[in-house]
Amino acid sequence: MNTRFPLLSLLSIILRVVGLLVFTVGGLAFFGALVYINTTASLGSNEKYSDFIPGIISVIASIVFAIFGIIVCVIGEIIGVAFAIEDNTRRTANLVEESIKQKNTEGLSPKTNPPKYLA
Repeated sequence: MNTRFPLLSLLSIILRVVGLLVFTVGGLAFFGALVYINTTASLGSNEKYSDFIPGIISVIASIVFAIFGIIVCVIGEIIGVAFAIEDNTRRTANLVEESIKQKNTEGLSPKTNPPKYLA
């Protein structure tokens, strides 16, 4: 958990958990819809197309539900990646700052021209 942004970190965790739950429910609904279609077909209900429409709609809805769950989970992961980028950038900036301070205390006068990458 990121200590600098605790609320955003909590939101990231919630999004990941909710995304995984929605994906799981979508997957279970998909298999349930397939069982419904198979059961409807095996009952020999004169094989009307109207008997299969609820099953087909359920299959499509469950696929959309699962995709939505994946998208929500990915948004939570993107927040986590942003935290990692921020942490790495902060560490790099601190190391560069320490390096400059160390070079200044090793005998370089403050009036010395800074390196070109810092100018």
